[in-house]
Amino acid sequence: ELSETTSNGMVTEVAFYTPQIVNVRHYQENSAVQKKNLVVTLAKQDVAVSVDAISDHEIALSSNQLRVIYNK
Repeated sequence: ELSETTSNGMVTEVAFYTPQIVNVRHYQENSAVQKKNLVVTLAKQDVAVSVDAISDHEIALSSNQLRVIYNK
């Protein structure tokens, strides 16, 4: 599951690799960011993720073991 939002020229990507491991990338829009990740070498699993809007500015992504909240 990948969630991507753009706000004020900044992109935030949140990807669950397992129910316990999340990769968060935050970078400037239109920048040349390589998609290759040298830190996470684990292949992504099929993780059930729920997406909830907390407010107009916050999103929560949850697996059965972890919850990530971020500003959109």
